Amino acid sequence: MSNVKSLRNWSLTLVAIAAMSYGLYHYKSSEIEAMSAQVQPEFPEPVDAMMAKFVDYKELIKVPAEVVAPDAVMLTSELAGKVIVMNLENGKTVKKGELLLQLDISEEQASLKTAQARVDLARAELKRTKALSKQQLASVNELDQKIADIKINQAEVDRIKAIISKKTVKAPFDGVLGLHNLSVGEYLATNSEITSLVANRGHVWIDVNLSQTQARLLSDDTLQLAINGQVQPLYAEVIAKEPIIESRSRSLKHRAKLVLDTKANLTPGEFIEVVIKQGHAVPMIELPKQAVLRQQGTRYVYVLVPEAGKAGQYRVQRRDITLFQENATDSFIQSGLKEGEQVVTNGAFKLYPNKLVNIRQTQVTQADANVKG
Repeated sequence: MSNVKSLRNWSLTLVAIAAMSYGLYHYKSSEIEAMSAQVQPEFPEPVDAMMAKFVDYKELIKVPAEVVAPDAVMLTSELAGKVIVMNLENGKTVKKGELLLQLDISEEQASLKTAQARVDLARAELKRTKALSKQQLASVNELDQKIADIKINQAEVDRIKAIISKKTVKAPFDGVLGLHNLSVGEYLATNSEITSLVANRGHVWIDVNLSQTQARLLSDDTLQLAINGQVQPLYAEVIAKEPIIESRSRSLKHRAKLVLDTKANLTPGEFIEVVIKQGHAVPMIELPKQAVLRQQGTRYVYVLVPEAGKAGQYRVQRRDITLFQENATDSFIQSGLKEGEQVVTNGAFKLYPNKLVNIRQTQVTQADANVKG
């Protein structure tokens, strides 16, 4: 009998515990539902935007090019001699006419004094001969001989001065010296290389060889530079081209001028690439590169849709696009967008579909910026 009573008590206890658990569960569920029912405020994400607009796009291709200095020479010693004066500082900037190197000219200077003395003597003799000729005490032949003596001796002076000039190396133009391994007292043989001199003209030439087809399809005289494979915001203007195609490579050399600034850190002789435009213009939508997002093999952008009842706020919609080509700064879109649609640029990476945003700044295309400038 006691066992039955004990079992009944345990049963009542379990039922009471189950009832309390259910009541607590129901209470908490109701509380969570009530909290969920409360509408949390949604704050817009600030982004930059740009209106999609068609631009005239031309096919871009990369071709090798070389940086060439407008004026660059290798200074050499035209004659042999010992170095007695040297003003060659590695990498130094020099002015036109500045003395760079002097070979020993002591023998030539002595010879010059002798030759100059002979010229002075010949002039004195000519003066006396002219005086005698007026008194008919000197023949015409004697007068001609004295004139010839002056010319012969003067020619010898000029010859010695020319030798001295060849043993005196001066800067032919303003520029920057290269490196050297010379020392005072060193003997230089004829035509020995001294150092290089590169003019600082504020610009360099960009030489590029185009194939016959590339030269024929070239549609723009502006070349954009690509350094280490990356397209840069540096542009060179074509100023000339060879009048004839090179027979072995069947290419036509074009020369462009690049104005140097802080962005263009180029060294003459450096090999780079240039981007050239070819063919006819095709309408493409141009957007900043950061506006185009990637997911596996898909390219997409976020388009702004006005939020009803909230002025200045928008919802974003993902729009898959067909990307035709891109460079270091811009993307050119073939399809997927309509002209006039507003597209998120800066800040697109942190968005997701249907996200609320507001416009922080409206950007313009590079083409519009060039027109305004």
